Amino acid sequence: MSSKKRLLLVDDEADLIEILSTVLDSLNDKYIIDTASNGTEALGKIQSEVYELVLTDYMMPKMDGITLTQHIHKISPDTQVIMMTSHSSDEFQETLKNIDLDGYITKPFQVGHIYSIVEDALKYTQEGADAYRTGERVAPPSVTVLLQNLRIDTGARCILLLSDGGYPIEMAGDADGLDVSSISALVAANFLATAELARLLGDTSVFKASYQEGPDYNIYAYRVNESALITIIFGAESKSGIVRYYARKTADKIDPLLDALNDMPDEFVMEGDVDSAIDHEFDQLWE
Repeated sequence: MSSKKRLLLVDDEADLIEILSTVLDSLNDKYIIDTASNGTEALGKIQSEVYELVLTDYMMPKMDGITLTQHIHKISPDTQVIMMTSHSSDEFQETLKNIDLDGYITKPFQVGHIYSIVEDALKYTQEGADAYRTGERVAPPSVTVLLQNLRIDTGARCILLLSDGGYPIEMAGDADGLDVSSISALVAANFLATAELARLLGDTSVFKASYQEGPDYNIYAYRVNESALITIIFGAESKSGIVRYYARKTADKIDPLLDALNDMPDEFVMEGDVDSAIDHEFDQLWE
């Protein structure tokens, strides 16, 4: 196994990302450096790779650094997160404290300073990774059979079983041409954001389902339990009522099979303008 540590640099300023990645790579051959131009792209990479450190900008299109940090804490609790920002007000610094960052640096900064911060942060990186991504925790074969039957019953294109953090646990159907990682992250984020909105409006009932319409495909997500979601991607040939009916029946059957999923971290509270970002990204997935 490689002893190199994997870093993810996230910023919508392409020149800055290029400079940082070049400098860090040239100063130390211990790093494997990936880059992303926004939070949504970063989430897709975090779903498929284990990162020791994420260095992210605060102000970015589609998803800000605070929301991205909340996702990271949910999906990969052992990953260190450092934020870059041009904000330095007392109120902003208090906000950063409340999201449990491992550090932050104010722009403009010297690249050598970034290198020192990265080195210091990685000294405290804990070993370990998300159990779903490493294969330490997997759904039993009986779950796969239930998802396959659900696809047949609904005529859906693809069925996903997701963790609440947006990681695809199991899949049935045709995912060719679909960015499964991004879809999974966005569906989970939308589900949690809508549930939090209901709570803020005084709805104390358990939020069970969400529904999104796209130009070619629709997405219906249904909660199996506090740790998992069934997500059904289907076209106009599938009736939404049938999809909802069989989703509920399948969730009832899967729930007792997922006892190993009950130790997921607590839900995070979504912040920022997530609705417009999710709607935009959802439309883009089918283009």
